[in-house]
Amino acid sequence: MTLMQTTSTARQFGSLEQLLDSGIAALDITQAEHRAVERRYSALGAAFEEHWEQTRSTNTVFPQGSFNLGTVTRRVHHNDDIDIDLVATRDLGRESISQIELKRDAGRAVRLYASDCAPKPVVEESDRCWTLGFSGMHMDVLPSLDDEDRCGGVLITDRNVRAWQRSDPRGYADWFLSQVAPELSELRHEFAKNTDVEDVPEFAVKSVLQRVVQALKRHRDIYFTNRLGDRPSSIIITTLATHAYAEAGRVDLYDALRSMTKAMPRFLRSDASGWYLANPAQPEENFTDYWNEDARLPRHFEQWIDAAIRDFDAIGAQSGLHNVLPRLGQTFGARAQEGAVRATGGGLYAARKTGSLVAQTASPAVAPRQVKRHGFFGGSL
Repeated sequence: MTLMQTTSTARQFGSLEQLLDSGIAALDITQAEHRAVERRYSALGAAFEEHWEQTRSTNTVFPQGSFNLGTVTRRVHHNDDIDIDLVATRDLGRESISQIELKRDAGRAVRLYASDCAPKPVVEESDRCWTLGFSGMHMDVLPSLDDEDRCGGVLITDRNVRAWQRSDPRGYADWFLSQVAPELSELRHEFAKNTDVEDVPEFAVKSVLQRVVQALKRHRDIYFTNRLGDRPSSIIITTLATHAYAEAGRVDLYDALRSMTKAMPRFLRSDASGWYLANPAQPEENFTDYWNEDARLPRHFEQWIDAAIRDFDAIGAQSGLHNVLPRLGQTFGARAQEGAVRATGGGLYAARKTGSLVAQTASPAVAPRQVKRHGFFGGSL
């Protein structure tokens, strides 16, 4: 199926594609929130540059993870924070500074930035990063050094590990976005054509892969609501989904969600040395390394995948809008269900459900007649 066919299908009023896409889109952050993140990390970068002005001029602060990949997903509840990951990279050799010194120094820069904010964010420290807590948003800032042995890579600190840890968040983002570049290019072209906007913002359109990752992360958060420590990390989900996407090719969103979820476990590797899922941009970085310290975690992942497969299959097995919408809510949460309801016209759906919708005839002498209750997908309400 071509992308244009996929897009057309998604636009059919009341189709499963439209409801699923609209529901998942409701999990995304708003345009205003996206721009607020950009303003804040730009200002944070300026604070780091001011603090590190005595070093060479390539100190940088940049987003990593879901914000950079276009897969930010709100937490399950309406009032939960938006979670943004940033990397602060200092242009120093690792022989010239220790992990502890870099971490402390980054903390001073974070506090310098926080002191100029109004209202002031709460500053907290964890094993690897510093966290800035704003109302409705928190930003995790990971201190790092340029990895002189790996172009584009970074060396990161960890309170529990003595050796510098290698990572490459920019290389990972390049790998991920290269998988969806053709699709996003076509979607931006169509968006610009239909809206008369020449410069389409990156966050204005989403590929099938980005929507699937958002859906998987939301389902995971609901499934592990009462045991968050057992959840597979977002980077594991994103990496496995991207491998599955490359294999599946271009299909509708719902078909992609089902087929990719079923294929994801095949890209995990386990042998005598333990579990291994490499960062495609930095093979020394094992995303499943922490699984080797707790044998329950891979089992929890397998159980969650099985539940996701069952739940995703169940969505397509429903007949009638009154069945599909609650199933979307059970699977992806109230916010996703509300987004899907809005796609149906909201009040139109409610009126049909209660039998209160009426059709006005052309002649004022004829009383309005009640519209027969009916459902989408061939079902009946």
